[in-house]
Amino acid sequence: MYDICVKKTCNGEMVLGLTENVVVNADEQVVGYAKAIKSDKNVYFCKDINLILSPGDVVYLNGIDGVGGWVEIVNFIRKEAERKDTAQKNTQGVQLYNNGVNLYGKNSFEEAIDAFNKCYNAGFYQMQSAYAISLCQQQLGVDITIPNKFEDKTDKVGTVFIGSNLVCKLINDGYKAALVGESNVLTIIDDSTYDIRVVSFLGSFMLNAWRKEQSKTIPLTDSSLNPNPTRADQFVISLVQDAASLPPYPLPDEGLPSSLE
Repeated sequence: MYDICVKKTCNGEMVLGLTENVVVNADEQVVGYAKAIKSDKNVYFCKDINLILSPGDVVYLNGIDGVGGWVEIVNFIRKEAERKDTAQKNTQGVQLYNNGVNLYGKNSFEEAIDAFNKCYNAGFYQMQSAYAISLCQQQLGVDITIPNKFEDKTDKVGTVFIGSNLVCKLINDGYKAALVGESNVLTIIDDSTYDIRVVSFLGSFMLNAWRKEQSKTIPLTDSSLNPNPTRADQFVISLVQDAASLPPYPLPDEGLPSSLE
């Protein structure tokens, strides 16, 4: 079974990709999610052209089996329906996580660990909670522990937390921001759209940022391509430099946005 993210471009073109690898560009929006199975048919088939996708449709999906292949849609959920279905769960997860953030901000690190553990054990924001617990342990000067589930994914836990936390800070500061995929941050500052990506390298974390201008992406720290950084550029550069050392910020009431729409 394949989990598929369904996007549409500003021109109305439908773009499919595996959810685990999805990157949403500034000219795209997520319209829904689908599940599919591998198909022995090798031609596109759509039961109803008035629908985005429906069970029985056959589409080509890049990224499976190393290259791509034909799949048959099993179900499709429009993003609006998914939002309604998950709103209540999101509220609970946000409250549990933000309780930990509030206690962390009061330097009540032992209580914060308990709160983040409750969030983790309830199945919400697990990577973010696991990393936040390690920050509390660091403040207490005790050994840092990672749940067995993430022992071989410590770098990923870090990049997910840093990306998520950066989105939370930006929203908390009044900017529009979203976490796309696992650690890709999109934000709008002074009418410019920025793409910030978190990567792990040799045990540390690095962030790179680009400004999007129509069909171009301009790397902020490359003086040859960005000789005169704007005020917003300079703000993003300073943000990128500090992102890995930020304290935990509270989640928005509705949870982490996955697009800038």
